[in-house]
Amino acid sequence: MGPRLCAPVLRAWEAGAVMGVPSGTVTFLFSDIEGSTRLWEERPEETRAALAEHDALLRAAVESHEGYVFSPGGDGFGVAFSRAADAVDAAKAAQAALAERSFIRVRMGIHTGESQERDGNYFGPPVNRAARLMAAGHGGQVLVSAATAELVPGLVLKNLGERDLGSPMLVWQLDSGSSSSSTLWCARCRSSASSARPPTCAQLCGHKVDAGAGFVSDDGKKSFIRGEAADA
Repeated sequence: MGPRLCAPVLRAWEAGAVMGVPSGTVTFLFSDIEGSTRLWEERPEETRAALAEHDALLRAAVESHEGYVFSPGGDGFGVAFSRAADAVDAAKAAQAALAERSFIRVRMGIHTGESQERDGNYFGPPVNRAARLMAAGHGGQVLVSAATAELVPGLVLKNLGERDLGSPMLVWQLDSGSSSSSTLWCARCRSSASSARPPTCAQLCGHKVDAGAGFVSDDGKKSFIRGEAADA
């Protein structure tokens, strides 16, 4: 008899068996609950219920956009998509649902690249960069790499500047319809922040990003619109 799989892994494997596991060029969406440790300490009963609702809302958004959850549970998810547009739409849907029904705030990062898939899990730089992109954000933000943005016409994005996320990456903020900051964390300040609505990096270490420009992509053609300055 082979080894028994725990329930989350079994569910992920069954989902992959039904829909097919994305491979080759994959778009990754990582999510994380902002301030989860503090929430568990200060509001344990509410957080327990909110976490269950968070899981249900994210799974519904992912499944309705053909995503494959390869890293389930905990404070967030790792999801793979065959199409970049599906990842972006899933993020929008999840943030909209969370904004309506939960006090939990979730940050998300989306990046596209060639990865190695093995037994339903993923390895390689694109996976790491997607996770780092997510970690650079605040609750309510959906951060998108340039690699992903190029593949999805019609996005409204704000330029938050270039960051070193394993390699230099131009970071865009998606207009997901939720209320969110237009700031990013540098590596030094990410480890210093603990509150639900943390100060910007400008307040912690003085790091600033110049005013950027957002763009609306239309059938592969970009027309630029002026964005607001973003302290980061």
